[in-house]
Amino acid sequence: AGIFDFLLSRRKLSFATWASVTFGGLGALWIIFEGNSSYLIEMRIGYGEVLFFFGCAGHAFYAALIPRLNRGETPLAQSFGTLLAATLILTVVGGWDIFATVWFSLTFGIWLTIIYLAIFATAASFFLIQFAATRLSSLKVMAYTYAVPFWVTAMEIILGHSFIDTYLLVGGSMIFMSLILLLFNRD
Repeated sequence: AGIFDFLLSRRKLSFATWASVTFGGLGALWIIFEGNSSYLIEMRIGYGEVLFFFGCAGHAFYAALIPRLNRGETPLAQSFGTLLAATLILTVVGGWDIFATVWFSLTFGIWLTIIYLAIFATAASFFLIQFAATRLSSLKVMAYTYAVPFWVTAMEIILGHSFIDTYLLVGGSMIFMSLILLLFNRD
């Protein structure tokens, strides 16, 4: 996000901001690679991590574009336009699958998941990013994504698929400290 921010707006950020973001990124990597440096050296990256990386890169680029493309629209109007465009693109790309789905046969859990993803993970997230990106650097706006590996692992523990391990505590602490440093940095 910081690189996109610099390329698109030439916004310069302090050393403290870069240091805290780098520290948080290392914490996220510590969790992703389960605290095992040999996994990092061997680049044991799964399909999910690759998708997550490209998703984060696209998300970061989007956050850096917002201040550049904003012409005074409110975050609500900008979010509506983004969601409308995404709906049109998804309809073109996955239209046949959407129309072939038997929507009334889906379970309650699937409907709950769809509603959560539509409202919170998509609409609310876009609105909050639109709101924040006009006030902060995209680097600070996107720093919350460092916490995603922590929350995924925490959810795995809650669901009983994993257990609390040292790598989670170390990486989570690094991410937490990084986000606190960013919060108090007035860059």
